Amino acid sequence: MNEPVIVEIASDQTHEKVVAEIIVDGKFVCVLSNDHDELIVEFPGPGLDESLVARTVSLESLLRGVEIAKARLRV
Repeated sequence: MNEPVIVEIASDQTHEKVVAEIIVDGKFVCVLSNDHDELIVEFPGPGLDESLVARTVSLESLLRGVEIAKARLRV
């Protein structure tokens, strides 16, 4: 699949440093953070509006998003 991938850098009160939100095909997939000098991936839990969340994406799209996020977070 060749879904469009967007990475947005955001500030979040639960993190010391900025985070990267990965969005695939217009839906939220995960957040990458580097708070403890290692890259952490956080997937959304239950309770979110399911129309805004992608629970399954292609591995290619996820890896593309992670690579973009790493570059933008300078990891």
